[in-house]
Amino acid sequence: MIAIYKKISALYMCILLLQLSACSKYEPIYGVVGNETLATPELRYDLAYIYDNEVYLSNEILTDQLKLTNNSNSTNSPYTTKTHVALSPDLDKIAYLDANGTPVIIDILGNQLNRLTQFNNVKDIGWHANNGNTTLYILVNNTLEFWGPSLNLVNAPFDFVFPSTALFTTIDAIDINENLDIAFSYRYYQPITTSSLYHEYYYGVGIQYSSSALVDKNYQIYDNFYTHSTQLYSNELFIFYHMVRFNNANGGVDLAETVNTKENNNDFQWLRNYQALSATINNINSINSACYYEANNKGEVVANVYQIQKYFVNLPQGVFPPSGSSNTFTLNFDNANNSLPTYFEWQP
Repeated sequence: MIAIYKKISALYMCILLLQLSACSKYEPIYGVVGNETLATPELRYDLAYIYDNEVYLSNEILTDQLKLTNNSNSTNSPYTTKTHVALSPDLDKIAYLDANGTPVIIDILGNQLNRLTQFNNVKDIGWHANNGNTTLYILVNNTLEFWGPSLNLVNAPFDFVFPSTALFTTIDAIDINENLDIAFSYRYYQPITTSSLYHEYYYGVGIQYSSSALVDKNYQIYDNFYTHSTQLYSNELFIFYHMVRFNNANGGVDLAETVNTKENNNDFQWLRNYQALSATINNINSINSACYYEANNKGEVVANVYQIQKYFVNLPQGVFPPSGSSNTFTLNFDNANNSLPTYFEWQP
């Protein structure tokens, strides 16, 4: 009888060991189950933003923020005003524009690496991976300049959107994708007739493709007309796109639209999406009064003066779904952002 019992016990142990060996490795998740705290996943710091004229770097799920500048420290924050933040593809450098519109480059500890004093009144900046040779592209005086190896771009990429009769032209925002296609927003005005006292004002979005097999795209909208002898354009109510971003989730370009009473007094109105193939502009449904936006096939980030929201198509490995909106994390500011719009750069 004892011998039979030992054989049954040995057989049971063999079955148990086989079952355990067939189990896959346990992967911890982020969160708390009962009284036991599970392992925290390693999160990338992939989103830079500007709040109250300070530059911050946040982790993927917006739960930890690093303040990289300090307005009381003249070393890494030489001027109070900061705009147009850009995070490098390698997540190791951040660029922003100071009060003079001069690009300032810092590392992720806030140390100033360079200040490009050769440039003033810069309109927009962005990083490009450039085949492993990271380049900062700089939009100034309707032309593109570079810090780092130059990008092999089409010559005069903006000219095709402007008529020969234009008296004023400006490029407001720019984005360059991995194919070296250029998306940009623009404005111009022209006289209604050669002898007219009135000017017609237009704003729009263009796409200059690097491939000659593709036809460049241009979508412009008539804004208004003014008497050029008595009405100064910069003091009038006009519309422009202060942000443009390629959206590789839908093949279009995302835009943020501003209604301006003056060029430095912004009233943010709408987020738009330009579908190049159908030549249509559509509204983007997002958080109220949103002023900045970026979307791709991994998710989307949107900001207003009160918060930043990030939505994931698939959560980072080990991250537990948040409560509330599915796969959406929110960073709420203590007070409304005083440096408008809430500029950010996401490098997923």
